[in-house]
Amino acid sequence: MGSEPGLTATPTTRRGPPPVARPRVVVRGGACARSRVLPCIGILGRPLTDQTCTTEVTRLPDPVESAPMARPSTLLVKHIGAVWHVTLNRPAQRNAMSAQMVAELRAVLAEAQASPQARVIVLRGAGGQFCGGDEVGDFAAPPDTAASPPAGLDSVADSNASVGALYAALADCALAVVAVVEGVAAASGIALACVADVVIAGQHATFQLHDAAQGLVPAQLAGWLVERIGYAQARRLAVTGGTLDANSALALGLVHQVHARGALDLAVADLLRTILRNAPGAVAATKRLMAQSRQQSAHERIQTAAAAFSLSITSDEAVEGRLASLQKRKPAWAAA
Repeated sequence: MGSEPGLTATPTTRRGPPPVARPRVVVRGGACARSRVLPCIGILGRPLTDQTCTTEVTRLPDPVESAPMARPSTLLVKHIGAVWHVTLNRPAQRNAMSAQMVAELRAVLAEAQASPQARVIVLRGAGGQFCGGDEVGDFAAPPDTAASPPAGLDSVADSNASVGALYAALADCALAVVAVVEGVAAASGIALACVADVVIAGQHATFQLHDAAQGLVPAQLAGWLVERIGYAQARRLAVTGGTLDANSALALGLVHQVHARGALDLAVADLLRTILRNAPGAVAATKRLMAQSRQQSAHERIQTAAAAFSLSITSDEAVEGRLASLQKRKPAWAAA
């Protein structure tokens, strides 16, 4: 039965068992606007006998987006389809993290997560460097106040906490986060790699943990580094103030792939194709489940996982995934 886009068609009924309510798959920004008569499918993807229903794949109007944020001064932001390319853009300072950059990264992250089209954020640095450290003056008291306890100690802690809040926001991001590391990654550069879902490094990239050599503590980085590479290796780097080359970082699990300079962009493009084959809601739910499991007992994990599966098996994405499998086509999120 045909129907106008956005309207629900009444299922065809027969004598005998009552018809099963037809699934409705919503595709935002897609090209589908037709109804199809298909077998109703059960929870395991098997057709239900003795009944048919009209399954409508509906294209909804694209949501009205809010006005974009003011143009960042420390970042370059480009949208290519579902991918947001965010480039740290202070090349003269090796893209060192400043208070302004922290604020702008938080704003871009919030805007990307509010966009119904966004699915991946790619972080990289301008000028062949990733992020060479932090602008300490933006996050600490001036050196001449060190002789006595600074009156502005709370403000110093607040400034440092703002950097930690950025790392946490990236770690909790529902979108896939990819870091592309070239040149130097130090302090915040290492932290950004630690909280990314996937890290691709150029073969000449280096990871420098030199805070202790400067009399400083890698305060907001420490916990993420432990989580990423393990307590023993993080302690080793803490007392040696070590520098890791790309292959050493790969061996520790700090990065996932290492490529020659000429192959880096091709590797990123291939990774993005792989990510975009996955349903965005399922990706977000899986990331959330994994994050929750870190703080839960074995019994709590069982209950949380069961609840997550119960929600996912009846989701629009699961319905669309089963329909796509039956029809031998790509699901809507992978069709572009």
